[in-house]
Amino acid sequence: MSFSALRFVCHTQYAQLMEGFLEMLERGDYRQNREVAYYADKLCVTSKYLSEVPKKVSGFPS
Repeated sequence: MSFSALRFVCHTQYAQLMEGFLEMLERGDYRQNREVAYYADKLCVTSKYLSEVPKKVSGFPS
């Protein structure tokens, strides 16, 4: 796999993760669940990883 293909796969994974996270927020899950661990568990990633992804995607901290 080429470097550019690998970058695309990583970017796509970040985008999919952010999409799932934002969908939960839009549903209003934040009203009952404010812990990063809750969202990380639902998205099958660690809390640390979930905290890093928004910054990688947007350039802003979560």
